[in-house]
Amino acid sequence: MSDQAPHAGLGTAPDGTSQTRSPGPPGTAPAPARLGAVDVVRVLTVALVIAVHVTSQQPGGITLSSGALLIVAHVSREVFFLLTAFVLTYSYRDRAPSRWPVFWRRRYLLIGLPYLLWSAVYFVADGEPLRSAGHVLARFSTVLLTGTARYHLYFLLVTMQMYLVFPLLRRLLLATRGRHARLLAGAAVYQVGVYAAVQPGWTLGRLPDGLGDPSMYLPSYLGFVVAGGVAAVHAETLMRWTGARTRWVCAGCAIVVAAGVAAYFVRVGPLGQAPGTPAPCSSPSSWWRASASPGPSWRWASPGSGGTPRAGAWCARPRTPRSGCTWPTRCCCRVCSR
Repeated sequence: MSDQAPHAGLGTAPDGTSQTRSPGPPGTAPAPARLGAVDVVRVLTVALVIAVHVTSQQPGGITLSSGALLIVAHVSREVFFLLTAFVLTYSYRDRAPSRWPVFWRRRYLLIGLPYLLWSAVYFVADGEPLRSAGHVLARFSTVLLTGTARYHLYFLLVTMQMYLVFPLLRRLLLATRGRHARLLAGAAVYQVGVYAAVQPGWTLGRLPDGLGDPSMYLPSYLGFVVAGGVAAVHAETLMRWTGARTRWVCAGCAIVVAAGVAAYFVRVGPLGQAPGTPAPCSSPSSWWRASASPGPSWRWASPGSGGTPRAGAWCARPRTPRSGCTWPTRCCCRVCSR
């Protein structure tokens, strides 16, 4: 039995008519059309993650130039959570699950079990002293709740938090339909406030590390989650808007990236901080970089003539032997045109 059932939908065309979707099972709302742009954004974000780890782990440590690169590349974190919210909302904007426990069970089996397994492996590998079973269980429970078995597990923990509150996000988007611009503005103000609190390292009672490192908690990225949900509701409008304003979108990306790097240089120069001190993920410019950076990707992979993604159409065009794609280009084109 499908866990999908017809519910109030979030997405409508700009003229108020229903949007065309792929046929779904009988008794359900049609499935949303596939967006090739999402695959392109995924590929670019993964490349940024690789760049972050390669740059931050170089033998000489973080220098002034590599720190500037990290400021730009570390936006991958925010883009990933924005993209996760986008995909979830887009998939369920016109047809909510009939039973949320089924929704949670399927997703937690896919992501929760690997998280539990690897946390246990790292916990044992770290050589936890043999003490009472109660102490070991309490310590392991803390590790699971904070995602501290290893640093990179925070991403799975935040993703599971997002799955947990997704019904609330969908209800929020439904309740604010027609007022999403105000919702987006409020999310931006909230996210800037989070950055303002993170930078000085405020404390919150017994919360581990206070606000010095809130990366394992969903509220740290809530503005991006809301932005991804709003973008998914208006996905078709977003595609058309970015497609018609490619130069403006690219220029905006360049401006906000330059502003983020300039802020970094000010902190390292006049303010005297070490190149590795400013946390790239906590920079206020992350909001603007994360919100603007997918723009060129939407444009590049948005449907062209005949509904074919522009990237796939470009690779499929007739060419002479000298103009053939190299192997990296062919790989990207296959991903874009699936």
